[in-house]
Amino acid sequence: MTKYDPTELFEKAQKLVKKHKLFWVDDIIAYLPIGKTTFYKYFEDGSNEMNELKRLLEENRIQLKVSLRAKWHNSKAPALQMALMKLISNEDELKRLSVTYTDHTTKGKSLNEKQFDFSNLSKQEKKQYKDLLLKMKSQEED
Repeated sequence: MTKYDPTELFEKAQKLVKKHKLFWVDDIIAYLPIGKTTFYKYFEDGSNEMNELKRLLEENRIQLKVSLRAKWHNSKAPALQMALMKLISNEDELKRLSVTYTDHTTKGKSLNEKQFDFSNLSKQEKKQYKDLLLKMKSQEED
């Protein structure tokens, strides 16, 4: 088994993160001459070195996010502008942008449900309607 100098590996890892704008620990490992198990033996989770590498990776992610949001803001592409709007919207705005918006003014009734105006019916038509409803009700009870 080859032994590596932890200080040299750490310095190399830092340089790789900065040079290649890496985002994930696995990206660092891919560039180093060691495997994942060996990497975590040298840089345990929670160690100062690992925390510093994670800080550098997070810095790269933040820079990319800021850059992308700026490009989306200046873009003429509606999809990118909508994506940015969804990212920066408050809860109320996000609900309004949602493609699954539900109209709550119908109180759960279908928007296609037709309301019938009985006030225009003659007395004979009202009686026919009432008889029809009674007939339907009696059939339901059977």
